[in-house]
Amino acid sequence: MRIITALHHRLPLAWTVVSLTAIASAGDTQDLKFSASRGVLVASLPDDTPVWEVRTPDGQVPHWEVRADGNVWLESGVVLGPHGEVLARTHGGLHVPLLGRGDPQASCAGWDPLAEVSPPPPEGTSDSHTSPLFDSLGNAWVILTHLVSGDYSLQVRRSNGHTGTWQPLETISDTTNYVSTPEGAIDPDDNITIVFRDIQAGYKLYAMGYEPGSGWSGPDLVYTTSTFFQAIEIAADADGNIPVITDSGFSPDKTVQSTVYDADTGTWSSPQQISPTGYDTLLPTVVQNRAGDVIYLVYLVKGGGPTGLYAHRFDSTTKTWGPAVFLPGSTAAGYTIAVPVSRLPATVDSLGNATVLWQTALPGPYGVYASRTDNGVWQDAYELLAPGPDDTDIENFADADSNDRGDAFGVITRYESGSNRLYAFRYHASDGWQTPENPYTSTLNFSTRVRICFYRGAHAVATLYGWQDSLDQLTSLIYTGTMWLPDLLDVPENHKAYFQETQADQGEALLVYEGELGPLGSDNRGILATWLRTSPGDFDCDGDVDPADFAAFESCFTGSGGGPIDPQCAPGDFDGDGDVDCDDWDQFVLAWTSPDDPPGFPPCAGAIPTVSEWGLVLMTLLLLTTGTMVLRRGDTGSR
Repeated sequence: MRIITALHHRLPLAWTVVSLTAIASAGDTQDLKFSASRGVLVASLPDDTPVWEVRTPDGQVPHWEVRADGNVWLESGVVLGPHGEVLARTHGGLHVPLLGRGDPQASCAGWDPLAEVSPPPPEGTSDSHTSPLFDSLGNAWVILTHLVSGDYSLQVRRSNGHTGTWQPLETISDTTNYVSTPEGAIDPDDNITIVFRDIQAGYKLYAMGYEPGSGWSGPDLVYTTSTFFQAIEIAADADGNIPVITDSGFSPDKTVQSTVYDADTGTWSSPQQISPTGYDTLLPTVVQNRAGDVIYLVYLVKGGGPTGLYAHRFDSTTKTWGPAVFLPGSTAAGYTIAVPVSRLPATVDSLGNATVLWQTALPGPYGVYASRTDNGVWQDAYELLAPGPDDTDIENFADADSNDRGDAFGVITRYESGSNRLYAFRYHASDGWQTPENPYTSTLNFSTRVRICFYRGAHAVATLYGWQDSLDQLTSLIYTGTMWLPDLLDVPENHKAYFQETQADQGEALLVYEGELGPLGSDNRGILATWLRTSPGDFDCDGDVDPADFAAFESCFTGSGGGPIDPQCAPGDFDGDGDVDCDDWDQFVLAWTSPDDPPGFPPCAGAIPTVSEWGLVLMTLLLLTTGTMVLRRGDTGSR
């Protein structure tokens, strides 16, 4: 196939022209037919053989028009020749109403098509997953427990950066009798530690280690005990030390234990009790910020001492936990149902401030509260939601997240008189807690799991099992930084998902979930993943790329190799290499939708022709017709 392109002229990262088959002669292009679906426009021969396709990032059905000369005009103003070659970029584009164009309430985000992390399990087989970990290259790591006819194995799946593709599923351990409640942590050097229980002939804690360039090692036996333990929690500090927490024993004598991997000596410490002697504990939760310089342990004391929530801070110098600190105002804290994977929704921001959500104790009524630190000091509890008549299940169905600005979000679902209500609580770094919001209510007659993450500055996404299009299914909502959008953002397919996790990295969010169909989830579709993408260049999410976005691009400009960038600058990193430079400027100009030319940008002067220069470019094209080139989206590696 002959694909013609102008010098310095290429599609934005999100627009991809892919050669699918060869065309024998130019005359064959006269009978091309076109079809469009979500995110793709396909050109085919009369016998339906695909010739080339254009892919877009937003998941919308592309609008196009075939002109008399055989050229294809896309809604963005990109002009393609009949072979799929990029001929020009105009500012007129098509005069077609576009979804969200110019609407300040429209979302500039959309979910990718689903990718399979693990296949649908056959009879006698099951898979479970943890929340994804991100390394410094933008690769996501998903830890999986695989069970076949009573035989356990530990597996991992790594993404190829943010490309939407994944490395092969890898079994890293199948030598233990059980793989129970695995949890993982990653340090700043991208070393990964996974710990899990084996409950055959006593109770054993095992550890697996991953080192870039060397691969996986282990499993190594950390310790064996005759005392029951579960509820594993793990973190990694900035120096590579790994504190691990378990709860040991049975109520009323349940304690919080810790063992620590010392990065200097390469050894694990013996397990030590952390909770005060005689206190009956529950829900140990470890939470840290991304840098690993602040790590907290929080748990509930339900007897044997003053009831309420207690916290310890990890000291990276001594590699030990600090003393227990009672969280003021938490005497009434409780729980609904506690299982091995239950934990308190909590987060630590980049400034080191922690936020923990909790609820009042059985038998209710259940109110929702938050405890926060300010410069390392726990403040009085804050009532987020007054006690209601029905049930709340904070420890299993709620979530919390924070961003680099110091903002925090907490979300819960609460069953109230026949309705399942999503409540969102936002903490503003400057103005404190804001008025609670109820952005979504469904007719499901039970509370469901909800997850939230900030993915770009103050922009956030919440995912939950709810009700959409007359079906109970996994769905999502977008917070624009100032408001919740009124419409649900569709997650591909109509899967039920009782267990899902959402994490953000470098301006995009990854959703991983166990998909199910049929009554009571009788048809398991395996572990699935999808990325939340935003429109490149559209910094303010108003559906266009205009002078306001230019000002943001200018502010975010780092030059080549000048990253990492703030998540708010992600729309300017077209090629996903972690900076905003002149390569991105070229593509920003191509994404421009304003009627006027984009302003001059001296750091990248002369990088790409403007509309007034397209005449010269098209003349140049005549000299390039003897060359062939296939435009294909490059492997971004990481974002």
